[in-house]
Amino acid sequence: MTSTGMEPTPSTTTVRARAVIFALLFIPVNAYWVVMMEAIKYTGHPTTYSLFFNVVILLSLLLALNFIAGKIWRPFFNATDFIVIYFMIAIGTALAGHDQAQVLIGVICWPIYKATAENNWTESFGEFIPRYLIPRDPEALKDLFVGHSSFFAHWQAWVVPLGAWLGFTVVLLFSFFCINVVVRRQWVENERLTFPLVALPLEMVEPNLRFFRSRLMWIAFCIPLLINIVNNLNQWFPGIPAIATRNKTLGMFLTSGPWRAIGGTPIYIFPFAIGIGYLLPLDVLGSSWLFYWYWRLQIVGGAHFGLTTGAPNAPYVSEQAYGGYLALAVFSIYAGRRHIGRVLRAAVGRDPEYAQSRREGLPYGVAVWGFVASFILLAWFAHEMGMEWIAIIAVYVGYFCISLAIDRLRAEFGSPTHDLHNAYSGTLMVRIWGPRVFTPRTLTGFALFNWFSRAHRSHPMPVHLESLVASWRLGVDQRKMTVAMAVAALVGLVAAYIGALDPHYRYGVDSAKTWGLFQHFGNESWGRLASYINTPQRPEPGSLYGVIVGFLTCTALFVVRMQYVGFPLHPVGYAVSSSWSLDQVWLSLLIAWVCTVSIVRYGGLRLYRKAVPFFLGLILGDFLVGGLFNLVGIFADLPVYHFLG
Repeated sequence: MTSTGMEPTPSTTTVRARAVIFALLFIPVNAYWVVMMEAIKYTGHPTTYSLFFNVVILLSLLLALNFIAGKIWRPFFNATDFIVIYFMIAIGTALAGHDQAQVLIGVICWPIYKATAENNWTESFGEFIPRYLIPRDPEALKDLFVGHSSFFAHWQAWVVPLGAWLGFTVVLLFSFFCINVVVRRQWVENERLTFPLVALPLEMVEPNLRFFRSRLMWIAFCIPLLINIVNNLNQWFPGIPAIATRNKTLGMFLTSGPWRAIGGTPIYIFPFAIGIGYLLPLDVLGSSWLFYWYWRLQIVGGAHFGLTTGAPNAPYVSEQAYGGYLALAVFSIYAGRRHIGRVLRAAVGRDPEYAQSRREGLPYGVAVWGFVASFILLAWFAHEMGMEWIAIIAVYVGYFCISLAIDRLRAEFGSPTHDLHNAYSGTLMVRIWGPRVFTPRTLTGFALFNWFSRAHRSHPMPVHLESLVASWRLGVDQRKMTVAMAVAALVGLVAAYIGALDPHYRYGVDSAKTWGLFQHFGNESWGRLASYINTPQRPEPGSLYGVIVGFLTCTALFVVRMQYVGFPLHPVGYAVSSSWSLDQVWLSLLIAWVCTVSIVRYGGLRLYRKAVPFFLGLILGDFLVGGLFNLVGIFADLPVYHFLG
């Protein structure tokens, strides 16, 4: 392997200190940028999709600077360095994202400051919140909500709660690393899953900048370039007509009868989503948009037949999707049962040959026993909060199944999104059996755990797995890569907490200068808890039936595919297609499917491969140009075109 744009170097399989140091220095800057985009200005949302555009921008700029340095003197980074930097920044981005640090801070800052005599929160559940898990300093909380202050003026108030959650998250991340080490060999070497999302960074760091010499790539690059330039100019000068890529929804046309239940249903076109879609397996790509309409029609049918009367969550789309994710996790374990069996035997010293035949990110013994120890520690943490054991086991088993399913989605499908809103194990259990079944402390635990379970868009687990896949393909020492990712995660957590808090201290959570995400996250968790305790709803067993139906449907699709080769419907498409984010990109995936079918039918596999740079150019152009306009919007305080959904 040669260095990118440079002479071959013998160090391309080594994780070099310069790459790690650069990434660690940039992670805090990146965390601040992510929060400013997503929570303050609401101008871009890199962590709501699987490929983080801010990391792609950084990689592009580093490649350009490295190329210039090579012309003047000599390159500073090689291909391996770029991949190390890319994934270290990526895991820092995930931890600073919508569904990680931003939700955590929004949840824990809320219950003390927003407790009033009217909402009766203090009397309802105040005594059930462990003192060490939320900040309680009145001045620190007041300045956070009012603004005109700094995190560093109140850091003492956050040391204990953030320290506790930091320890919890470190254990959680370690458990993810352990699972990834166990499944990597099965998925990469035995099943040979494609990991489509790894394609772009690997193509970008190809020797001699080969990717950037493709005319097809630059032709495609110009399409989102034009769209972003024109639409951003329209934001600043409304007299300039916009290119209508995201201003229509079906709800604008379907306004009567049961069809209005279809909701917004965006008719949006995103070049980056078309590019990602082209990289996906054809059956999964087709299934994703097809099953999207399966869910839409369920909602319309539910409205037509009055199913929501007395059952507000019917037809239980979120529950069915949750069941589908559980089936994906079970199938992943079943498909790799022989490999997992050998890993377990290796962990107890009964299969040393298997353990020594690959240098994984962690020794198999460390991975297996590390996960067991992590699960015990996480369960102990929840038990110390006062949660009941049955609820603890259900929450964690459900969460790890969802995490494994997301890993599989990214490995096999390259899913552009995987949010799974409204399908948190704690919330589902309350829906099914009602809140009276659980103690107030358990219900409070559900509210506190809402931060890592409410949605899964910026999940850090697949980022680590993809770093192992990229390092394996480049011949990089996976153990050193895992160490680099662990250090990045630790620095990324601290940077994410400070990056989320300091801008809100300056602008104020309750100020019109922020977008209100903390209000949404805080009200969602604690308002729901108050309703559980003060006005408990009746059990809704239909939610359980929804989970069962989703699990059985996804399982049936797996069975049919094993019996009939070439069956076009894929269970991965079933599970992922109900998400909010896929609601934004379904049309783009349909366009990608039409393009893929046409190219394969009339040009075969050879033409398909030749067209790959074109679709990668759509991704790069949308991310790079849209992301740079996003930066301009932040620094100049200007509105920008939202090139992501």
